[in-house]
Amino acid sequence: MGGVQGWNLPMTRVLHIRSSAGFFGAERVLSTLLPALTRSGVSTRLLLLGHPAGRHTAMLERARDAGIDVVVIPCPGRVSPEAARRVRAEARRYGAQLIHTHDFKSHFYGWIAAGSTGSGRLPLVTTLHGWTGSSVRLRAYQKFERWILGVFAAVVAVSPEMVVHLRHPYLCIIGNGVDLDRFSPDRPGIGRTALGFSVDTFLFGTVARLTREKGHQDLIEAFAAAFSQVPTMGLLIAGDGPERPLLEKLVQERGCDGSVRFTGDCGNVEGLLHDLDCYVSPSHTEGMPMILLEAMASGVPVIATRVGSVPDMLAGGAGDLVEPQDTGQLASRMLLAAVGKLPLERMAGTALLRCEKEYGVERQAARYAFLYQEVLRRELPPAGLALSRHSQAEAP
Repeated sequence: MGGVQGWNLPMTRVLHIRSSAGFFGAERVLSTLLPALTRSGVSTRLLLLGHPAGRHTAMLERARDAGIDVVVIPCPGRVSPEAARRVRAEARRYGAQLIHTHDFKSHFYGWIAAGSTGSGRLPLVTTLHGWTGSSVRLRAYQKFERWILGVFAAVVAVSPEMVVHLRHPYLCIIGNGVDLDRFSPDRPGIGRTALGFSVDTFLFGTVARLTREKGHQDLIEAFAAAFSQVPTMGLLIAGDGPERPLLEKLVQERGCDGSVRFTGDCGNVEGLLHDLDCYVSPSHTEGMPMILLEAMASGVPVIATRVGSVPDMLAGGAGDLVEPQDTGQLASRMLLAAVGKLPLERMAGTALLRCEKEYGVERQAARYAFLYQEVLRRELPPAGLALSRHSQAEAP
């Protein structure tokens, strides 16, 4: 009989569902969290709702590499009766006690599966990883998401800032966690020359999907301004997305294309981070960015915009904060970093200590394990968890 270390709790079988179109923030969370849940005594299986264009394969490969029990359910179109049938069948086959969803599409299929297992309606838990509202379609999906949350036993937000947008009687906050062994200052880098930079370049970098809300245009403008004064700077932009052609054109227009590299999707983020002198997060909106935790755990100093949970993550000198969309302020900080006038070593050391104390994935997994037990233990119709609003789900 498994259980969370130090507790006498039974094994819990949790079916996680994610509709994945790449390897982004939520996928990074899942690929780290699910193995840690297994170590905590929670049995997990991941159902990936397959993307028609095959974009789910990035998450599938990472999940398999991490030893996650993963099953792909082909899911063409917005609603697929066949996918619904297969999700229901998988929940029964696995013997799930609880279903945990991670996006608005998985909410729908999880809701269907929860009432069709033959053993009564299964409780539903969801984690809201962040909202962008960057298009009319996404805003419509998010409106549906807020509506369907009423059938969930518990709703988890990854940051306090998300709570103000939510109305649910059983709401808690569980922040993200980082694998401290995988992202360690002792890991080797990819190598500056392999990335296209000379060894004496002061290298900034960022890792994110290339979409407008991630602020890459601001970063390029700020870099170009700082680069005009310190031409030994370099910028590495890892990730892909619809903004890439516009960003590449902007780099050329600003005359710094020889010092900016686009890597596309990067399979070795751990190595890439170790080649950076400074990580920059220029986002306009965030929940609790996983990549920022990974940079902090890697011993890389961080400059980031003051959005979401980022100020809390970088509190106490663990990083340098700038206002979102303020390219002048960002350029100034990047320039100070490149010429040695920001305390980068101290920032990195403080950030690493904070990760070790507060943001390890084992701590995150323990909170989820406790939450699952609370959901299953309580018999409160129609849901199963009575956490006070804005409370923090933590192990005792």
